[in-house]
Amino acid sequence: MTIASSTKQDILQQLLKRGQASAHELSEQLKITPQAIRRHLKDLEAEGLISFETVHAGMGAPNMSIN
Repeated sequence: MTIASSTKQDILQQLLKRGQASAHELSEQLKITPQAIRRHLKDLEAEGLISFETVHAGMGAPNMSIN
């Protein structure tokens, strides 16, 4: 397991507290853009630390549900 950034650690801590969260919820909590959250989430998934799915809820950008 290689968690390089403190942002990734912060994301993991939030997920441990909440159980699951959307990229938007995490971005508001951690005060970084949803795009940055998504990039970190993809890295965390590649490392096998989380799983996430894209959830389409109407028009606009898709949401991600992170477990």
